[in-house]
Amino acid sequence: MKPSLFSQWLVAMGFNKKQVTKAGELIGIATPAAVRRNTGDVESDLTERLAMAAIRAGLPPWSPKTDAEIAAVGHAVEFIRHVVENQGRGPSKTK
Repeated sequence: MKPSLFSQWLVAMGFNKKQVTKAGELIGIATPAAVRRNTGDVESDLTERLAMAAIRAGLPPWSPKTDAEIAAVGHAVEFIRHVVENQGRGPSKTK
């Protein structure tokens, strides 16, 4: 059986099997829900996966005060994707 997305995220984050509750709390789910996702009984929904991505990326929770920081991170990610996608295409010929 393939590991659940939640259990794969736990490994990527460096959590051990005893830290399922703590990991669940980070994405806003209760212990029973985290356990069900860890065992693969229930798959993580889009909202949970987005929260997992935000935690993995080190983003703060959104608020008006953190909006500019989060937007800047988004712009940086887009720039990096552009650079990676254009690697190996030779120098740019823009003037």
